[in-house]
Amino acid sequence: AGSSAFDVHKRLNVNTNGCSFPAGYASVTPPPTISFSANPTSITAGQSSTLTWSSTNATSCTASGGWAGTKATSGSQAVTPTVTTTYTLSCTGTEGTASQNTTVTVSAALPLVGDLNNDRTVNGLDWGIMESVWFTSNTTADLNKDGIVNSIDFSLMNQNWGRTI
Repeated sequence: AGSSAFDVHKRLNVNTNGCSFPAGYASVTPPPTISFSANPTSITAGQSSTLTWSSTNATSCTASGGWAGTKATSGSQAVTPTVTTTYTLSCTGTEGTASQNTTVTVSAALPLVGDLNNDRTVNGLDWGIMESVWFTSNTTADLNKDGIVNSIDFSLMNQNWGRTI
């Protein structure tokens, strides 16, 4: 048995002359859709990205991948991944489930010039190290790689004084 034009339009709750169907004919809810993105999509280690999403025809959303838990059907959340991470959001409605992924790419932080003890901060501890190897060929403290630890290296360290990565 084939479907008549009336049967097809009845399922869409529309008839051929634009009139409403009589009581007893249900309207059809479309399946859920999701808009999901990260901004920015590329960061340096230690930085944050914001995940933003919205959905239509969804009653609940669930996060997986690089994040987890129940989420509102629209919203935003800051994330600070340490490695490249893919986030997944799945939203469910009466007519099914929609899922979408977004990826935040993480690149390694550049070394902090003057952080001689690798504590991610240029401070007095680094100055103490540089002072202890003053006028030597110490390769760690020779920041400009000219073969000797001197005032040029201290000047380079001083440009990042107090900075943390």
